[in-house]
Amino acid sequence: LCPGGDYIISFDPSLGDFQWHDNSDDSFYEVDNEGSYALTISNICGEEPDEMEVTELDLPQVSLGFDSVIICDGFPYFIDLDPDEGTYVWQDGMTGPSYFITATGLYSVTVTNFCGNEEDNLYVTEVVPPSLDFGPALEACDGDTILLSIGNNAGNFVWQDGSTSTDFN
Repeated sequence: LCPGGDYIISFDPSLGDFQWHDNSDDSFYEVDNEGSYALTISNICGEEPDEMEVTELDLPQVSLGFDSVIICDGFPYFIDLDPDEGTYVWQDGMTGPSYFITATGLYSVTVTNFCGNEEDNLYVTEVVPPSLDFGPALEACDGDTILLSIGNNAGNFVWQDGSTSTDFN
């Protein structure tokens, strides 16, 4: 039973006499709360009792945590969600509550149960470890200046003298 919902149980009135757990005698019953419900149908050939337990199911909830995550190359980001929330479908069609992320991209999951569905998104940025190579050894004469440059590498740099520019003379 979904929150705020109801369910009508209905039988063919010609089956016989109806006796619900609350002594009502209609061939139908409106279920609007969780709990135990019992019915006995009787006619000249006998009687048949049955009962059921009704539980309320919440709307599914899903959260991938932060809106964005940074991962390092070679270190996947693992998501493990509650399997009791419903069925999960990821942006690539994979199913299940667990997912490994290994690359930059927008990831989304939709969880669905009897009462509805909910979606959440996560943007992942993969960062590769820094790589730096000034090339072969350099020789300079007295008075010459050599410019060392990091180039287009992203990140934070600290030279031996504490300066943080992308270039060093």
